[in-house]
Amino acid sequence: MSCSEKPFFVIVKNTGQGFNFDNDVIYKSPLATHRLSQATGAMHPSLLVKSDWGLNKRKTISNLITGEAGGAILKSADGKKNIVREGTQGKTGIIYPKGNKGYVMAKIGKGSKVDEAPSVAELARILSDLSLRTNVNVRGSPIEFKRLLDYIQFMMVNKVTKDSSLYLARPNNYHVMEAVHTDGISLEEAYSTAFRDSNSNSKVYGRAYFLTQDRVAALASIVRGIPTVYQSGEQSYYNLPITNVVPTIRSIIASMLIKKGFKIPGNRPSMNAHSNRIQELITPGGKPVITSGPLFAWFLDTRDVGSKTNTDGKERVVGTDFHRLSLNEKVLVILYWVFNYPGKNTEVIEYFLAILDSFHDFTSSRATDEFKNIWPATNTNKSPFEQSRTKTRDGINTNNIPLPQQQHKFLVKLLGVDIYRKVGAYNNLIV
Repeated sequence: MSCSEKPFFVIVKNTGQGFNFDNDVIYKSPLATHRLSQATGAMHPSLLVKSDWGLNKRKTISNLITGEAGGAILKSADGKKNIVREGTQGKTGIIYPKGNKGYVMAKIGKGSKVDEAPSVAELARILSDLSLRTNVNVRGSPIEFKRLLDYIQFMMVNKVTKDSSLYLARPNNYHVMEAVHTDGISLEEAYSTAFRDSNSNSKVYGRAYFLTQDRVAALASIVRGIPTVYQSGEQSYYNLPITNVVPTIRSIIASMLIKKGFKIPGNRPSMNAHSNRIQELITPGGKPVITSGPLFAWFLDTRDVGSKTNTDGKERVVGTDFHRLSLNEKVLVILYWVFNYPGKNTEVIEYFLAILDSFHDFTSSRATDEFKNIWPATNTNKSPFEQSRTKTRDGINTNNIPLPQQQHKFLVKLLGVDIYRKVGAYNNLIV
């Protein structure tokens, strides 16, 4: 059932006289808002992404271009200043900004992959090159473009699902390319012609599903209420439920935690040393690992157990020994914290899953084979991991914020550069 042909799916709108393109898709990530569309003026499918990071454009990647349009950008690049890497899948590069424009990322593939987006390996090579340069404003930003280009599929399904005048169309690839190259017409006109030609074997679908073998992507899709089919193995397909998803997941996580000895107190007792802080989740060792209160609406305490002195001279115990919990326990605690976060909860979940998916991609061998320092082996280099653990409420200060002008390699810091900049964009102090 998986589509080995990889056809060019497009979104079309029924106008009554025919179909027009309606391909723009908007994806709002934790860091930026991206508009994905079909690049104009190209004789082959080319993806154009325009990104608004809420920052000075010269300090961001404001465009990603693939396909023929991406090839034109790379061809004009100044090799001395810009980063352009050629691999087995094609060329990928970052073009430095000119004037008031932002950085541009471009990709041109080889053979049948001419219009594909950059892979994890290609982006890892770019990140490796950036880590060797000084005064670069987009250290971790390439990571963001892997996520949004993965998510474009279920965002297309979401758009079609919510608008009855829209359809997901699959024209026959051969007829479309032949029309573009032989007749010299636009890509949109080529698609429209394919729909009108009864011999073109083109199809238009009024109902769309996101099919994936990626569990995190499937989860990111169903929390948005997008029709999703999860594939396990060669022939096992599951039409996932998309209603009441978050409450169901909350119930499952709570049940698993209770079985492991955690307590979710119904009477929500206050902390002994802080009457305005409420204990929401208590470890088997009796430590309140999640609390709520006026300072932190939903605080996950990952500190080691220790003592602090109050202003009146009395000592109090702080911390939960979070890092001494088992791996499964830590995962469940973090998921409980995310799925029960107060306020606009769905957005918090969507943002968390996007960052989680980035860790899933860039800690794998696809990335580390190209850039080992992005996630070094702990038996040879533990220091990046130990340092990242100190970035709790007590460990964050204006002196240790990772600045984009400095050279960074570790994934946590690469993501941290953009996360900290985003906090600054809200005019809030980091601390």
